[in-house]
Amino acid sequence: MLTPKHLNKLKKLATKIQEKRVLKEQQLAVRAKQPPQAGDIFIFDTPETMGLQWVVLMPHPDNEQLLYTIPADDNSMVGSKDIALSENAICYPLTLRCGNGIWIHKTDFKLNDRVGIIENWYLKSAIDTVKQIWSGSLKTSVWQSENDADINYQEWMDEVVTRGQFALEKALQELPANATDVIQLTDFEWVKTLPSGASVILTWTFDPLRQLCLQLVQEDNTARLIQSYNNGQNWQGDVLWPITFKNHHLEFVEDNGAAVCSLTPELVREIATEFNLPEIYQNWGKSEVSKQTSVVDKVISFLKQHIDLQPVSQFALALGDAPKEQTNYYQVDKIQLGIFADDEYEDEIQLKLKWLGDEQVNFILLEDDDPIQKEMRTQKAEFFFEPSPAHLLVVQDATTGAELYQLPLDKVE
Repeated sequence: MLTPKHLNKLKKLATKIQEKRVLKEQQLAVRAKQPPQAGDIFIFDTPETMGLQWVVLMPHPDNEQLLYTIPADDNSMVGSKDIALSENAICYPLTLRCGNGIWIHKTDFKLNDRVGIIENWYLKSAIDTVKQIWSGSLKTSVWQSENDADINYQEWMDEVVTRGQFALEKALQELPANATDVIQLTDFEWVKTLPSGASVILTWTFDPLRQLCLQLVQEDNTARLIQSYNNGQNWQGDVLWPITFKNHHLEFVEDNGAAVCSLTPELVREIATEFNLPEIYQNWGKSEVSKQTSVVDKVISFLKQHIDLQPVSQFALALGDAPKEQTNYYQVDKIQLGIFADDEYEDEIQLKLKWLGDEQVNFILLEDDDPIQKEMRTQKAEFFFEPSPAHLLVVQDATTGAELYQLPLDKVE
């Protein structure tokens, strides 16, 4: 028999649950038409993922279309990489599994499947935990380590991983109704350039599973976009995702197990210009592209594979010279550089550099570890040379002689 004391506790509990429900509905109403954002809780409505929710933590630093998202569930077992919401949290009971996150594209979430929002302090705590996991600096208590070793906990986490994979695959299989509006070629991030026989492959990434390759065959100037998985496997999904680029609608067709879209030289040049690709691609299909331009673009292409080379405008560079043709301006770390085709020698390049730090530096160009050109105690330098793996550019502090940076020209083959 329930005593008045028990009945009073049940009434308070019911009132608290009702208050939380109202608060949750109010929060969801505010964000009803807003895109997915940090703190949002989503579900993927499939039987395989039942019991699992997904909490958005933060956008990718280089691609805001990708959101780092962690699974969450109402299992009370908490390991060293988990955060359990307290009873006062609006979305209690919920445990955040910070060690099992994945990058999911914004368009793979359905706004109607947003089911809650975690409080900011839990969001900040989860982000901090994830960053500690990434850096290897996560500290654990004795009881958390004991939970990690518990067989029941391990079995549950295996279940979380399995259900999470189902959720991701389900999201990637469903084509949004407005796909032609939201899947833009400009959403892709350029990753690398790979020479392959007579062709060059420019690879972008779109989400944790898919990638897009622009394959350029220099022998006959043909070009095509190829959708594939990040592990290099051919496209095997039921959906061939159409992509828009400016006013172009690009449809893909099956071709020997791959999803392929052929491109005209004009469209290749548009894409190359949009992504600030080397000039050889911006002049794709034009017979008048010079060998000088090819040398410059080869240097840029190889450097981009090994360092974070960011394009800057000619005027932001402020190297003190007038704009020149066949010139590319970039910034990496504290160096701004212009890479020119040499006017006199077709196999050489002109490299102009500016150090953005406050200190004066020594610019030293090495060939087989021997200094061949120097600019000492300055913040600007200019070198002429024929690029090869024998070269390396070193920047030193002019006062202490300490090495500040290396420009890996030795990567240019």
